[in-house]
Amino acid sequence: MGLANGCLMFEVQPLAKFERSVKVLKKGFKSKRQQQQFVDAVIALIRALVQEPRHPDSRLEPIPKGLSVPNVWEFRKLAFDVPGTAGAAGEGRLIYLVSDRDCLIKLLWLYTHEEFKGRPPDKELRQVLQEGLEKDAE
Repeated sequence: MGLANGCLMFEVQPLAKFERSVKVLKKGFKSKRQQQQFVDAVIALIRALVQEPRHPDSRLEPIPKGLSVPNVWEFRKLAFDVPGTAGAAGEGRLIYLVSDRDCLIKLLWLYTHEEFKGRPPDKELRQVLQEGLEKDAE
């Protein structure tokens, strides 16, 4: 494992919105086996981020208007396949913040393309980002 901008490994901090969104998506699967496959896929995604916060399938996202984010944070969106699904429901998205200075990844929200064609509305994103940034100030 190499150094990522001076960080041997990134710490992961899931926010409440992320945890709620995982629970809601998990409930969408009918069988326990499918639910477990989904959870395993999310865990694998997080493990990949710990080693590569700027995952090749991720990209920088514009900050919602009306919100100022300190320069130490990057706002990113990662696209991934949701196991056991097809079509728009099978296109998952994870939005997160990453800080090289703090060697920290804040998991903000997990959703599908079926829920939001592009990304969640700026008003909701501002709230989630603000929550993540407030936790940083604590």
